[in-house]
Amino acid sequence: MTITQVIQGIAALTVLAWLAVRLARTPRDVRLWAIAGLIATWGAAYPFGVAATDGVALAGLDPMTSRLVQHLLLLAGAYALICFFLFSAFDAARARLQASGHALPLATAMVIIMLAAAAIPDTLRQAAAMLPGGNHPEPRGITSIGAFYTTANSYLLVAFTSALVLTLVYAQRAEPRLRRGLRLVALGLAAIVAANSTFVVANIVRWAGGIMPQPLLTAAIVVLLPGVLLFLAGIIYPAMVMRLAAMRLWWRHRRTYHQLEPLWSLLHAQFPEDHLPRLPGRRWIEALRPGGVHTRYYRRVVECRDGLVRLSPYLAHLEHSHGGDDQPLARRIREALHAHATGQVVPAHAIPIAVPDQPGLDADVDQLLTLARQLDAAHPRR
Repeated sequence: MTITQVIQGIAALTVLAWLAVRLARTPRDVRLWAIAGLIATWGAAYPFGVAATDGVALAGLDPMTSRLVQHLLLLAGAYALICFFLFSAFDAARARLQASGHALPLATAMVIIMLAAAAIPDTLRQAAAMLPGGNHPEPRGITSIGAFYTTANSYLLVAFTSALVLTLVYAQRAEPRLRRGLRLVALGLAAIVAANSTFVVANIVRWAGGIMPQPLLTAAIVVLLPGVLLFLAGIIYPAMVMRLAAMRLWWRHRRTYHQLEPLWSLLHAQFPEDHLPRLPGRRWIEALRPGGVHTRYYRRVVECRDGLVRLSPYLAHLEHSHGGDDQPLARRIREALHAHATGQVVPAHAIPIAVPDQPGLDADVDQLLTLARQLDAAHPRR
C-alpha cells in the first residue's frame, strides 16, 4: 500500500463523514445521496481489490470473486457519479429521464462481467484476479478474462468521460466558489479518464494476446491516484471554503466579544437591567456549542448600545453644564457614569454616542470597539 493510497483512503473517509452530516440535515437531496453512494462504493471496493491483487480470499470469497465484487461496486459508483452531475446540471424531471437512460449501459456491463467471471476456467481464476499485479505469467488471449476487464474498464471510461462533460457544462453557470471546486473535479476526472483509457487499451492488447508496455501501465496508475485526490478535493472545496469563512467569522466575533469587555463591564455595572436574559439551564450548552460565540457577541453589542442610550442623558447634561466639552469621549463617559452612580437627577434627553459614519452593524461595532479601547487605555484592566 503506497502513501498515495493511504491519503486517498483518508480523504475518502473524510468526505464520506462530511456527506453523512450533510445528509442528516438534508435527507431529500438526491445529489448528496449520489455522491455519498460514489464515495461509499469506492471505499467498499478497495479491500476486495487488494485481496484480489494479492491472490488471497476475503470473507470466504476467492480472489476472482473479490475482483468481481470490486468491479461491480466501481461500476455502481461511476453511475452514482453520473447521477450527481445530472441532478446538479439539469432540473429534476430531465435528470431522472437521463439517469434512467444511463442505467441501461450499467446493467448491461454488470451482466457481462458477471457472466465473464463465471466463464473463467478454474485453473486461471487466481491469475486472472491478480492482473496486473503479481509475479506470474499473465493469461493472454482468453475471451472470458478479456471480456471481463475490457467491459468493466470501458464502462468506467464512458462514465467518467460523461461526468467530465457534465462537469464542464455545470461549471459554466455555477457561482465562482462552486466553479473553482468544479474545476478541481474536472482536472481529477481528466486524469481518471486518461488512466482508464490506458487500462482499456491494455485490456484489448492482452485479450488479443499481446503485452502492454509496463511503463505505460505504471504511468496510468501514477496519474490515476492523484486524479482521485483532485476529484475528492473538488467535491469538498465549496463546503471547505464556507467552513473556513465561518471559522474566520467565529474567531472575529470571539475576539470582538472580549475586546468590548472594558465598555460592557462599566455599563453593565451601572445598568444591570439591560442584561439580556438567557434560557434557564442552557448557559453551559451555549458555552460549548460553536454558535454560542455568535450569540454572546450579538448580545454584548446590543447590551453596550443599550447602556450608552441609558447613559446619554447624563452625558448630555455634563456637556450642557460645561458649555460644550472637548475632552475625550472615554473620559466624559466615565464622568457620566459617576454622575449616574451618585444619583444625580438629569433631564431625560438622550443624545447619540459613538455614531458610525457608515450604515451597518460592522460600522457600529467598530465605534464601540474604539470606545472600549479608549476606556481600557485610560484605565487598563489588571
